[in-house]
Amino acid sequence: TAVLSLHHIADIIVIASLSLTLGVKHGNTQASMYNLATACVTGGKVDRGIELLEEFCESRRGVATDNVSQYCFLVNLFCRRLFIAGEFKKAEPYLREVLKLREQIEPEKYTTAATRALLGCALCVQKKHAEAEPCYSKVTKS
Repeated sequence: TAVLSLHHIADIIVIASLSLTLGVKHGNTQASMYNLATACVTGGKVDRGIELLEEFCESRRGVATDNVSQYCFLVNLFCRRLFIAGEFKKAEPYLREVLKLREQIEPEKYTTAATRALLGCALCVQKKHAEAEPCYSKVTKS
């Protein structure tokens, strides 16, 4: 819609100005990137949302590990929006990345099991049942 497009333009301007003044790794810049990415997916602009998510992910990679859990949480939320849009294949690589991180930093937490279940769902919908099965068997053992 026209209103959504105006919001996207405003967010792009905000991201550009935040990037220039605060830097791309600043929390406010990253939050704006993430918010615009989710708005794009919700508004039907999935490819643009994924481009912004990739910028968000790139800006977070290499940042101190004390925020890894938050990063994983946000990427999982984004993947759920991709699920709603029917974009399971596009969610898969992000879920794999988050699962790898979570298995390193919080292997026994419910969040790791939740990410594993999301990945299993993405794989199952794509008819990759052999790959999905270990995800589900590990979740049921958690």
